[in-house]
Amino acid sequence: SFAYIFAERLARYQDQLQMLALQDPLTFAGNRRMMRRDLTAAVSANRRSGKRFTLILLDLDHFKHINDQFGHEVGDRALREFADLVREHIRTEDGFYRFGGEEFVLLLPDHGPASAGEVAESLHRRISNQLSYFGEAIRFSAGVAVLGGDEDWPAWITRADRAMYQAKHAGRDRIVLASDRHRPGADAITPKTERLRDADA
Repeated sequence: SFAYIFAERLARYQDQLQMLALQDPLTFAGNRRMMRRDLTAAVSANRRSGKRFTLILLDLDHFKHINDQFGHEVGDRALREFADLVREHIRTEDGFYRFGGEEFVLLLPDHGPASAGEVAESLHRRISNQLSYFGEAIRFSAGVAVLGGDEDWPAWITRADRAMYQAKHAGRDRIVLASDRHRPGADAITPKTERLRDADA
């Protein structure tokens, strides 16, 4: 019985260590290692069965100003509370990761071109501007990319990243839906006052 109890506790401890190795210690979102694992699995599932996936890359607007103005302790608190807020508005099957700094990634299974825009728009409406620190609201810009059938995960996240930077250059606090990878240069910058849509819609 002692050996059984010891083995059970050891297995539980190993599970906890494995989870810590895949988790960002500040926000408790998945880390980049977990993200790579899950994006690789998503690509495999898409090629094997055609399952659709959408990736959203979120970047907090003017976050450096919050760190510089109020200190890194407030900045860390903002990141933690933003991550908590995102988790409140996503499904249990969705992946959520800290990409680095003030950037986060959402992996949404079962969302293709028909629903990606609506989902991203809804998340932006419910999350951006909901937190505030000393009068400074936390807003974010985002790039959205639906996984292409013959696309690997680095190319997929690169498209989302480009769309996110388009949102930044268009004035921030908005989302941009990356175009189909077979139509390069067709990404559309979408003002936040308009419905998010593809450039060719």
